[in-house]
Amino acid sequence: MKKIVICEKCLGKNLLKESPYTQLCGRCGAVIYRKIEALEFKTASLSFSALIFYAAAVSMPLLSIEINGKSSQLSVFDSVSLLSESGYVLISLIAFLILILFPFLNSSALFLFSLFKLSGSSKAKEALKLYTYLRKWSMLDIFLISAIVALVKISDYAFIEIDIAFGALVVFVVIETYLTKVIKPEYLWELLDD
Repeated sequence: MKKIVICEKCLGKNLLKESPYTQLCGRCGAVIYRKIEALEFKTASLSFSALIFYAAAVSMPLLSIEINGKSSQLSVFDSVSLLSESGYVLISLIAFLILILFPFLNSSALFLFSLFKLSGSSKAKEALKLYTYLRKWSMLDIFLISAIVALVKISDYAFIEIDIAFGALVVFVVIETYLTKVIKPEYLWELLDD
């Protein structure tokens, strides 16, 4: 059976060749399909690693700030609770969802999909549906970029010490970006068809 693949860059139609490893768009040259060997194992190991780095990034202090002799440490949990304590309950709820809950559920759903697929369970489809929906709502990468910009801005006024959780956050964001951009949900859905 022949498959038609639409290019994400130029929206050109392309006929998918029989079992290609990589196929480029005939119009613009963008990669429209990439076969990844042992995809279930790669997604399982990467998503499990992401969960480990996530736990460290969210629970431990990201950085320590010292201004005029007063020092303070801040974690992702602390920043969400600080918003709530300051009266910004709705913003803290949104921050909790996009910084804590959705990234955890996203990585967990992908990890469960991989485990279910490897074990032959029929629950793989449900886990993949959840992953496909939630991957758009994980915004720890935006939080990381915002934190870096804020650190650069206040570095003239305060002594800032980056803690280990900041490194864990960077690694988590790199893994999540790889999983989102390279291992596309379409490739994972094809695994269910096999």
